[in-house]
Amino acid sequence: MRYVPGKSISAVVCVSALCAFLAMPRVTAQVPSEKRAAAAQEKPNTQALLQNAMTHLEEARNDLKNADTDKEGHKTKAESSVDSAMNEVRAALKADYSGKK
Repeated sequence: MRYVPGKSISAVVCVSALCAFLAMPRVTAQVPSEKRAAAAQEKPNTQALLQNAMTHLEEARNDLKNADTDKEGHKTKAESSVDSAMNEVRAALKADYSGKK
């Protein structure tokens, strides 16, 4: 695989967005009960979403590994961030979401 300019940056942006999503607090106390009931019926498949995120992180990690220069240490930091995000997604995949709110 050859290096494509801008691809590593998009991988870092994806990792940052994933980290922000995983760190986002769940605010349900401010949502009216009718909306909470409607949202409960529309629950996404969390396991599938997390697996999809893991696939994207693996692709980002491969792209970073194949990049030819370190870009003043930013490539190494990005690889570390991707590794951390992958560990968090693995932990989330192992977590039992049933019955937890």
